[in-house]
Amino acid sequence: MGRKCDYQNRASVSKLQDATSPEPVTNHFPASYFLDPLLFSHYNVVLRVPNLPIPQEFLDVTGNAASVRKFAARYFVTIHAWFPILCRPKFYGNLMHQSTHQESDLVLLLVCMRLLCEPPKSKGYARSPTYCRIKQYFVELESAGVLTVKILQAQLLVAVYELAHAIYPAGHLTVGACARYGLALGLHKEGSLWEHSPSRWIDIEERHRAWWAILWLDRRGLCTEEPAEDWYLPVPDKNWNDGEFPTNPPHRLSAGLEVEMGIFARTAQTTHLLGRVLRHVSDTEMDPQFSREERRSLERALQSLLSLTIDEEKLSTSQYCSPIALSASALLVLHSHPEADALGAESRARSLAAMEALSRVILSFAHKFITGVKFKSDEASPLLLDIMYRSAAVFITLQQTHVCDEFRDCERVLIRAMEKLGVGWMATGVYLELLEARRLATVQLEIST
Repeated sequence: MGRKCDYQNRASVSKLQDATSPEPVTNHFPASYFLDPLLFSHYNVVLRVPNLPIPQEFLDVTGNAASVRKFAARYFVTIHAWFPILCRPKFYGNLMHQSTHQESDLVLLLVCMRLLCEPPKSKGYARSPTYCRIKQYFVELESAGVLTVKILQAQLLVAVYELAHAIYPAGHLTVGACARYGLALGLHKEGSLWEHSPSRWIDIEERHRAWWAILWLDRRGLCTEEPAEDWYLPVPDKNWNDGEFPTNPPHRLSAGLEVEMGIFARTAQTTHLLGRVLRHVSDTEMDPQFSREERRSLERALQSLLSLTIDEEKLSTSQYCSPIALSASALLVLHSHPEADALGAESRARSLAAMEALSRVILSFAHKFITGVKFKSDEASPLLLDIMYRSAAVFITLQQTHVCDEFRDCERVLIRAMEKLGVGWMATGVYLELLEARRLATVQLEIST
């Protein structure tokens, strides 16, 4: 309608799309893997890993051995400290073989490691060209029928990147994609399996840890079922980091809270309880008597676990932040959903008092982050921002019901801790904007779960 058509520009766009579109690849993935798994196993069919062309921008990252060693070293002292899904000795062993640098899944994993451990070059620009190319390459690998643990590990790192930079809805959807990918690999069936061979235990532990990581990230969406009590928890951290075969099999999920175990095993244990809490509060058809009993059982277990992990953190040189944060999150969810027959002002006051006590636990860790006592912000998980945000939201709610400067001071401490913890993670700014919106709300808001 009166607008001049620019066919020349449209042709240029078409040429650009043709130039950037990947070459079609042949998919030889056996359909029997999904359609008739018994038949697939009977004939011992081996999944082939086709060699895909590796994008030049990925080769630029992995082509320089010194550069790879540098960002890998940084990865293992930062991201790996709280998200230990990769086996460091196995990883460096793979790097020693030059031929592996041409394996598409390993190259993708390397690029994702670098993406996650380096802050975006431009403020507010987490959706960088490298990030976009990684997302496109996942589609290309899927089209080619590539199904490997390394690709799942790479996808998990991208999910963490998206959550840490508040890239939504991608972060939420990528976690779901990781769950489906893990199901396709059969990881959900292997929780009760253990490899007693010193030469193969790392492979099964790597698969266990990938599935526990999925369960951890998925607790809000609950795309996955709860693990069974006979599932193995992750092996002790030292064995994993050193590639040292454990003399005994790892503890099972049914192990008591008093049993000594590594940080990631505690994280897995707490993840399971958080999942149970989320299912408990969302079940509207549960028998009221059974609901009360389960609620009290979950509350006792979580209070014990929270106290235990706080004590373990005091005695350890490592950061127990993840299991502490998950325990506190689970209790916050539980207390923000009062029992169906315990509604009213009195019940709400009790719930808010319980949430205040939990928020003060997180407040004590916020003080440590600010002062730098024991906690290093670059080695802490950006996923801790969520529990700090929810604790600050509790103090905002308390300000709306009490005339007390202390609650405002508590909120400020948590904000300062978030700012220090969240350097380089863009989710920090989003959480701070949400807190400001809560503060300006003219009505008292419930604590989101």
